[in-house]
Amino acid sequence: MDRGNLRQRHGCRRVTVDTPSGNLELHGGTAQAIQYRVVKYVQARNEAEARRKFAAAPLQAVCRGNMAEISLESEQHRNRRDVGAHFVLNVPKSLAYAKLGTAGGNVFSENIDGEAMAKRRRRRTSDQIGGTARLETAGGLHHDWNGSGKCEGV
Repeated sequence: MDRGNLRQRHGCRRVTVDTPSGNLELHGGTAQAIQYRVVKYVQARNEAEARRKFAAAPLQAVCRGNMAEISLESEQHRNRRDVGAHFVLNVPKSLAYAKLGTAGGNVFSENIDGEAMAKRRRRRTSDQIGGTARLETAGGLHHDWNGSGKCEGV
């Protein structure tokens, strides 16, 4: 499991999260920084293969300007589900923008003042999003929503 905080002098007010597979959760609240917890997983035939796959899929977490970027870098596994991670982020409620992407997993975001964009293949839910919420599936289904409340899709 990886844990961390992304802090910057002026604060990261925007975040993008990307994984080839796995669930993404983003919770707005009283956090003063972007806090993350990531549990990586692989599907492998044996321990040696699992270790190679873990090594080939490093977690990247960086803040550039006002944008935090957190991703499971796994280019060779991008279109496969044998490498993935479950992400849980706690962010300031005042977060201006969140973009969450997974090729295979659920996306849940709640309680931020700004925009939430999600791109995924399975179920997704956004709740208490103060700005625009745009939820998009791999099959091209889009849900757009403005205002305070809930946007849900299957």
